[in-house]
Amino acid sequence: MTEEYKNLSLKLIDKFSEIKELYIKEKEIYGTMLDYPHVIFGDLLNPILVKLLTDDEETDRLIKMFNFIEELANSKDIEVRNVIRDTVLEYLGDNRDILNTGYKYMGKKSKELSYEVERELGRDSKKPLQ
Repeated sequence: MTEEYKNLSLKLIDKFSEIKELYIKEKEIYGTMLDYPHVIFGDLLNPILVKLLTDDEETDRLIKMFNFIEELANSKDIEVRNVIRDTVLEYLGDNRDILNTGYKYMGKKSKELSYEVERELGRDSKKPLQ
């Protein structure tokens, strides 16, 4: 386990105040489980992303979140990339409309990882219209 991966949860809560607030509340329930990147990204970031993408009104927040996701998608650390690919992008792909809205905000590497996971899951492997 690399330092980048170990510090990923802290990086997320430091970057987004709304996630930090949720983290403090949820920590009492989840305890140390919440410190694992796949858990914190899945349980705290994903619902916020889905809500924002559903409404598709808070462009600045979406851009900020997807810039962060793109930064992590470009990490040299495979464990960090897997959090983005397998926990965030795979989850967004569970709803085609949400995913297609997300593509408007994703960077190049995030899209590549999303297309990859969609193909592996046997979901529509066609790249969505942009």
